[in-house]
Amino acid sequence: METKTEPDSRSCSHLAHGAGLPTPARPRFTVCLREALAAPVGDTCTIFVIDHDRAIRKTMRDLFESNGYEAQLFADCSAFLESHRASSRGCVLVDELMLRMSGVKLIERLRCEGNAVPTIVMSSKATLPKAVQAMRAGASDFIEKPVE
Repeated sequence: METKTEPDSRSCSHLAHGAGLPTPARPRFTVCLREALAAPVGDTCTIFVIDHDRAIRKTMRDLFESNGYEAQLFADCSAFLESHRASSRGCVLVDELMLRMSGVKLIERLRCEGNAVPTIVMSSKATLPKAVQAMRAGASDFIEKPVE
């Protein structure tokens, strides 16, 4: 009899899931957000949403704000880098397929600057190699779009 074990859902260090792999994105995504935004009462945590699609940015902002989170929206990684401070509490939710700088390149740059802000990479064209690349760069999670 084969025993199947599930990854520990309390940790964001699990292997990424790509196209065709049967793992539920929403529970892991929620756990990662909760871990990334865990803060003492009174501290402000922000979800930084970086996506080239305006409708996706707006939808995510509405979703997060309706659940009590602050959200800041950016159309590209450069705009985020210009305004983000390493001392800001929160997490980054970035599209993998950006024009000038991909989500993975953003993570690599943040890590080179010593900024370990938790980062979740999203992709509408997810593949296992892309997911592995994101996780190796330091992503907290890799999720497929559309996100429920």
